[in-house]
Amino acid sequence: MFVGVALSAAGFVLIVRWLPSSPYDLLRAGDTEGAQALLARLEPDSVDQQINVIQRALTGGQQGASLGQLRGRRFGLRPIVWTGILLAAFQQLVGISVVKTYSNAIWQTVGFSTTSAFTISMVTVLVSIASTVVAILLMDRVGRRMLLSIGAAVMAVALATLAWYFSMATVSGEELILDRAAGTGALIAINVFAVAFGITWGPVMWLMLSELFDTGVRTTAVGVCTAVNWLTNFGVSRTFPLLAGRGLELAYGLYAMFAVAAFLFALLALPETRGRKLS
Repeated sequence: MFVGVALSAAGFVLIVRWLPSSPYDLLRAGDTEGAQALLARLEPDSVDQQINVIQRALTGGQQGASLGQLRGRRFGLRPIVWTGILLAAFQQLVGISVVKTYSNAIWQTVGFSTTSAFTISMVTVLVSIASTVVAILLMDRVGRRMLLSIGAAVMAVALATLAWYFSMATVSGEELILDRAAGTGALIAINVFAVAFGITWGPVMWLMLSELFDTGVRTTAVGVCTAVNWLTNFGVSRTFPLLAGRGLELAYGLYAMFAVAAFLFALLALPETRGRKLS
């Protein structure tokens, strides 16, 4: 497992070396030609216009924002910052970190062997990776809000189904036992959840964070939202053993409720950012 992770990290380093700097970074460094070349690949019809917009932003002193510039009248922060924070928090509150962190232990708890539990976990990870590829193909064709709304709805159903199957488990000593039908249903439900998350909330949240904020506050605001995302990840991961001790159906039922809240948030409060030029 550790060798696999090391190889993945090495691959990540190689891929990052091929990534271009953003036009903003290139212009900050004085590389106007590099910025023009990159924009020509992205939007060949408006290169000069985009260069002028970026240069005006840079010469206007929009080099970054302090935390104080995120403050507003709504509970101490600007409304758009709260939108980003809630978006980042909901991505973790649906319980994806539990699926990634505790998958092996969960399947062993309900009677699967160590080898079978590991195989199931690997399949779930591969399903998530494949789903992200699908997301890349869809994100610029379907609205962000629609993807997130559909994803949250599917996750809510999958998590509620998972909670229902775990509520049917019987106790034998220190183990929970699912019958064959319930075990199969639980496997299907958790992979449906992984697919829904991988196509929608997994990648789309990170894309939208950059699109929600203007240049003047983007770096700081995205940093705050990212911190919230990881703190929520920590909270969900740390509280799962406590919830699971009272019953897996309680834990997954709670995540299903958060998925319903995420659906309402995406449908009613989240602005659409597809097609928006970064400014």
